[in-house]
Amino acid sequence: MLSDKEVLIRSTIHYYCLHGFNRMMANTALEGIRVFPSDHKFRLYYGISLLLEARYQEAIRELDNIQEDQNLVLASLLALIHAHKACKSLDREEISKLEGKLRDQRKQAKEVALYFAGLYLLFVGRFDKSREYLDRMLKLNNNLREASNVLGWLELLSGGDKSTSQAAQFFDKGVKLNDPEAILGKSKCLERSGSYWRAIEQLNQMIVLQPSFIPAFIEKMKLQVALKDWEQAIDTAGRILTLDRHCIEAHRYLIIYDLVWEGNEASASSRFDDLISSLEIREPKNGTLLYETGKLISRLAFNKKRIIEQTYSMVEKATFLEPNRIEYVLELGHQCLIINRLVDAKRHFTTVTRADEANLAAALGVLHCAIIEDPVKAADQVEAMEELHKSTGMNHDLMYLCCLWNRKMGRNHDQTNQYLIQIIDDRLYSLKSFSLGLKYYLRLDPQFCLNVVQLCFGDLPFEPGVKGQSLPANLSKAKDLLGVLISNCPGLTGSLYNMARVNYFTGDLRAALCYLDKAVDHEPTFIDGHF
Repeated sequence: MLSDKEVLIRSTIHYYCLHGFNRMMANTALEGIRVFPSDHKFRLYYGISLLLEARYQEAIRELDNIQEDQNLVLASLLALIHAHKACKSLDREEISKLEGKLRDQRKQAKEVALYFAGLYLLFVGRFDKSREYLDRMLKLNNNLREASNVLGWLELLSGGDKSTSQAAQFFDKGVKLNDPEAILGKSKCLERSGSYWRAIEQLNQMIVLQPSFIPAFIEKMKLQVALKDWEQAIDTAGRILTLDRHCIEAHRYLIIYDLVWEGNEASASSRFDDLISSLEIREPKNGTLLYETGKLISRLAFNKKRIIEQTYSMVEKATFLEPNRIEYVLELGHQCLIINRLVDAKRHFTTVTRADEANLAAALGVLHCAIIEDPVKAADQVEAMEELHKSTGMNHDLMYLCCLWNRKMGRNHDQTNQYLIQIIDDRLYSLKSFSLGLKYYLRLDPQFCLNVVQLCFGDLPFEPGVKGQSLPANLSKAKDLLGVLISNCPGLTGSLYNMARVNYFTGDLRAALCYLDKAVDHEPTFIDGHF
């Protein structure tokens, strides 16, 4: 029978691993080793965390020590093979030896060994292989308590709507026992089905039982954001920070609130300093987390140079940690574009094209710089790129650049408007699969949306229309997009201003003035609004 402390530590380890917090997983595993020194599964967890942090030699040393534990032998061998193959200098003889041992152990493996092997494969995203091991486990014993949670996560992470209901059935077994991880899983199933309040009720049940279990608070905060209950979300973030003042998720959501809900650059910049400090302490080697965080916040900063400089430094550190990740270098280029550092942007995009000549995103980045610098000189490049990709399908970035170039050249033809309408329709449709949160805001990309809206206005005269007159199709679509922006980013001055312009063109001057008042309230120095 597992103790409450053991279950809590295990649940926390699994949570941090599945959410990509590798160093926090390591630290929690070390706590498990300290509290339960004779339980080798915590050494397995620690070895896996070292592997996920690319500390391969340390991982090999740790995992070597638990090879003889029959319950952990399959998982440790799988992880050791992974670690050896990831090393700069391959020890082919050792890899061959480990693979032979793995084959032998698979033939005689018991249910617990199969469970830990399936768990490890789930952690590293090899879902099909994980299912293979877990199916074998179920044939030997379908009543292993810990297995229900792993099977639930496997269904939830690898499947669709049907898998969500199957996952819920697995988690229900642990919910009856007040298992923290099962309750987290069940709340995630309820979230997937849109039952946010029921999901919060599940988490509240856990918080009453385990008031120091931070993952439950984090997931509750996210659900409150999905409900747009920012007041409660901020309160929950505050409670999280009293438990752990370096909680990365709490800091990230507070920054998003400042940027998109309040439009408070000074507060966001101050909180960003706290976030950077927390990342240094909690996840100092996590390039993926640095990159994703820097990318997200840069898209919500709306050209605020001070914030972009901070996100740029964050992605720059990610590039230093993982220099072979070309998407990080691409992101540096994009952030330079946002604040009009064209020379630096072009340098980053060119670096990527040298490493990968076929990289379309980098080629489009170079083209974007060229259009801004001299649209006349860029004409041949734009037309060639458009012609090349018309038959194979144009992505939104290329459509946008074609529209941008056409506007800069004074061209206002139907193809431009069709591109703009398609970009907006696709963007709005794709958002339907996300609840409000980090992934939603990254997909929304408010900065890009505002750029598209600006192109929709084209060369329309800045004068009021006749009240009630219909809008051109592309401007009507822009109005729909602005509605989404205002609903989910009410602190974004640009969306309020542009919605005022839309109403101005339809002759609804009262509505236009109302939006302008809101824009100026958010940003008193907003010159266009006063004009």
